[in-house]
Amino acid sequence: MLNKILLSIVLLMPSLAYAENGRFTYLEPGMPAPFKGTLFDDSATAHLLTLPEYYQLQCDLELEYQLGLQQEKFNFQLSDLNSQVKFLETENISITNQYNTRIELLE
Repeated sequence: MLNKILLSIVLLMPSLAYAENGRFTYLEPGMPAPFKGTLFDDSATAHLLTLPEYYQLQCDLELEYQLGLQQEKFNFQLSDLNSQVKFLETENISITNQYNTRIELLE
């Protein structure tokens, strides 16, 4: 639950950052900021700038995993159904042969 909350906050942050035409500037210690905003150091800024790519990769990996899982489920179900069809066809042939043999005996 906590992960979902953190994820939604992190995903919301970039959309808030892009809500307006953003501005940035580099400040030296003791310099006043030329506009109201939030101050990040270089490490935090680099981290924030890489988040969209990171989450895109995470999403792609999860999507690939889920699609692979569904593909394997589908292949298993298809194989199972094909086996059932072959069994029923064999059973049908067997029953038909038994009836034909009985008919021949009765004639």
